[in-house]
Amino acid sequence: FSCFGCLLVVLEQERFTSVFFCCAIVCYFAWVIQVSAPSNTVQASAYCAVGGVVICTALAFNLWVCYYLFLAWLCLYNAVVPDGEWVYLTLEKVGEAGAVYQSV
Repeated sequence: FSCFGCLLVVLEQERFTSVFFCCAIVCYFAWVIQVSAPSNTVQASAYCAVGGVVICTALAFNLWVCYYLFLAWLCLYNAVVPDGEWVYLTLEKVGEAGAVYQSV
């Protein structure tokens, strides 16, 4: 929900949209630390600390380069959070071969 609230920035009359961004970032930090908790918590904490510095720098200086640093920081997610096991789905035929489907 917080990520969708960040999209409300286009409404220039409203000044409360930064609350949604803060909620989204806090949830993102919690997600990164939780997912990488058993193996590399120190690396995940460092990733979140660097993200916090990048966000504070972008807000303090308001330069376009800082926003690209934020995007580059988001792209480093795969370097910090380990890949999990693959999920496979098995499909099976249901019903008879000549069954006619009824509409609802």
